[in-house]
Amino acid sequence: MSRRNTILAAIVAVLIIGLIAFANRKAIQILYHQWHMNSAYNTLFGNPQPAANGLASNDVTGVDVDSVMNAYETHRNILVEFNVLHHTKASFPNLASDGSKQQSDLRSEFVQRIWQNFPDHKHYYLAGDGSFETWIPIDAKNDWDTFIDSELANFSIDTNDERQP
Repeated sequence: MSRRNTILAAIVAVLIIGLIAFANRKAIQILYHQWHMNSAYNTLFGNPQPAANGLASNDVTGVDVDSVMNAYETHRNILVEFNVLHHTKASFPNLASDGSKQQSDLRSEFVQRIWQNFPDHKHYYLAGDGSFETWIPIDAKNDWDTFIDSELANFSIDTNDERQP
């Protein structure tokens, strides 16, 4: 192959790769943001398996936690805008933290049910007041809706049982 043919082949290959990348730019952007979101998450939280009472520890000494958290939230929000993730909120007043072992156990059991139903899920937050937020893959939205409805129904049943003599 002559030098000219080699150069032409290289130019054609670059053009083809460029066209493929251009045609798949949204998919590439999604992969980019997923990677950065998960990287930031892992920097702060590591492996999200419980150590005790549903809590996990990870050493963040020397890490600019605010900066990493900001990056995590930015990439997560972009994935919501791209309609890759769905942001779901719910309120579980029965899971409000009051510092008691009983409440800690209830909160831990809730997290365990999340992991039983969604083993690889890690993008959620259960606040001290019982408010719950999660960022879920769009294709899992119906499963999450069913799970949350079930949890809310169980709370309602438990509340009604407590009111009966």
